[in-house]
Amino acid sequence: MRGVVLGLWMYLLSPGVSAATVQAEVGIGVSDAPTIWVGQRVIVNLDLWSTGFTFSDQRIHLPEVVGGLLMKTDSATGKLSETRSGKTWQGLRYDLSLFPQRPGTLSIPPIDVSFQVSAGYGQPSTAFELRTDPLTLEVVLPPGFIDPNGVITSNDLTVTETWDPDVDSIRVGDALTRMVTRRAEDVSAVLFPPLPTPAIDGLASYPKAPQVTDQTERGRLVGERTESVTFVAQREGPITIPEWRVRWWNPDTETLEEKAFEARTFDVMPNPALGESAASGSFRAYLGRLPVASVIALTLLLAGGALLLFRHRLIRQLQVWRAQRAVSEPARFRQVTRACNEGEAATAYNALVAWMTCLDALSLPVTLAALVKRFPDARLTTAADGLQRALLDPGQVWDGRAMATALRGVRKRALTSTVGTAQRALPPLNPGPPASHRADA
Repeated sequence: MRGVVLGLWMYLLSPGVSAATVQAEVGIGVSDAPTIWVGQRVIVNLDLWSTGFTFSDQRIHLPEVVGGLLMKTDSATGKLSETRSGKTWQGLRYDLSLFPQRPGTLSIPPIDVSFQVSAGYGQPSTAFELRTDPLTLEVVLPPGFIDPNGVITSNDLTVTETWDPDVDSIRVGDALTRMVTRRAEDVSAVLFPPLPTPAIDGLASYPKAPQVTDQTERGRLVGERTESVTFVAQREGPITIPEWRVRWWNPDTETLEEKAFEARTFDVMPNPALGESAASGSFRAYLGRLPVASVIALTLLLAGGALLLFRHRLIRQLQVWRAQRAVSEPARFRQVTRACNEGEAATAYNALVAWMTCLDALSLPVTLAALVKRFPDARLTTAADGLQRALLDPGQVWDGRAMATALRGVRKRALTSTVGTAQRALPPLNPGPPASHRADA
């Protein structure tokens, strides 16, 4: 049942506390909307009420929602106050964000909430452990979509694409980097589906870890996902990167919107630096008649000249190799453990999301809940709960060493099953002559 506000209230007294002392209750509800779409951000109001004076040590244990993603996207709270039967009740409102991922009936399980309330200055606090009622919603798949996976619902989405270098012709062994940024209102960045990287004959592709950020201000949420893929040409001739389209549902206008990026064709030219001239055999014979000292000097001279002539190409290939090494699975995991050991909750979460993209066993969206579900472990469950609490309260001191320890066990299990080999493998520094290569994108 839905009214202007769905109010599902549960009134509870802490055991051993009389009715004349501090009382508390919790409630959950959502604003009424004509239609709730797949992928749409639904604001869930979680309210803490008490007859006491101040709240402290609030802890919210978000449950896993089957068919949806429930998360805390804003650390700010709203202050509430009302009078009931002549008694003043103080309240705190937490705005949770629910993103339905499939059509039909969606149920939010009871949410466990704990907090302490003081009756006044200098008075002892009373501890409460409360639980909301479940909340049920009906979700609709937007017209034009058959598969609900990856549906983005937003009234304002922008997509930009850039190429470096932005050219029409390259040579064998050259690298091209394509960067795509998607930015949308009322969408968490973790919900954007990954950038498509089709297998293309003669072109090796090396995707980097996505940069995922959510910006919140006074309830406004803007998610941004930036991805880049480095392509390395492996053969001569024309190579085409196919067209790709971005589709999303605008809930304000109730229309399906789309933006297309045209296919790009590159002419791949021979690379003299990767081949051998016909006179090279005669040249080697000539070198064989020279004194050893002269050969060494000439070799050093030629090597220095080659470095000067092809320094830009070598630097670019070295940058590609280093970039791939920096975003390999081991490097990403080192970033996670470093942030955990340093107690940086937000940094650790972002690094954890980037590392989880290496795990083929995880399906989108990549979340802590998905990791715990895929690799059930008591230590991981406890550590994930602690990380979530730290994200809810940025001022809280977080000891992430338990998370680092739990993740080492998870990583060992993950790498012995299925790990994204395409992202763990490092590309060769030089692709070599075109005749000996095939596409491995």
